[in-house]
Amino acid sequence: MPKRVLRPLESNPFLQNRLEGWNAPHPNVRFPVTFAVYREGPNLALYLTPSGVAPLKEALAIPPRDQAIVLDGSLFGELGKNVAMPWAAIDKLRDEVDIVHLPEGVRLEDPAVQEALARLPVPLLARPEEALPAELGSCVALAVNDGCHAALLVREPDLLARCFQRFIEEFVVAVRLEDTALPELDRSLLGQLLAPLPEGSWYEMHLKLSPRVWTLEFELYDDEGPSDVFRWVSEGEGGRWRAGWSW
Repeated sequence: MPKRVLRPLESNPFLQNRLEGWNAPHPNVRFPVTFAVYREGPNLALYLTPSGVAPLKEALAIPPRDQAIVLDGSLFGELGKNVAMPWAAIDKLRDEVDIVHLPEGVRLEDPAVQEALARLPVPLLARPEEALPAELGSCVALAVNDGCHAALLVREPDLLARCFQRFIEEFVVAVRLEDTALPELDRSLLGQLLAPLPEGSWYEMHLKLSPRVWTLEFELYDDEGPSDVFRWVSEGEGGRWRAGWSW
């Protein structure tokens, strides 16, 4: 695979966030790296920590001329009002934001569109099952809190897989703190990790590096603590991820 470039500190959630008192297993990434997929009504929700708008926007690869509706535009001095902007510009948004995608041709002045947008929950995660207006052609909604916790709401599993793969790649590069030729990843490996979980379950991710082998561990937690571990290995930079230790 081509190299993944290390994201600058100011837009890198893995390097920006710190959890005081946590015994971090990685010297550079000092916030627990967690994820979970849940079924939210007709939607799939991918929760990622730490994450932000910029890497998710890049992974989604939505046409730049499509539209983004920012709910509660207090960032722009429009408290309680929706603000429309080009999808291409959403990576300027950070910290606290709820965004809903609309295709390029949707006319915002249409009363039916205004009615559908008025029904959206604010914040989106108050009712995630209602956060994606499919009747308007929306394919994704994003919720980011404190520049660290992100939720992606979709109906298409492929969008989920794209964003999760980018999350893994950005994590590896941040741990190494340098541009990295990432191991090849067969999308079929993602299936088990992206299956919807029961409420209260989540994964924590760890990367272990040695001169010969990289190990990526996904530790499954539930209300009673750790319950299982899934493991990928690769023969280092530019290798190939495999489940388990088979070569």
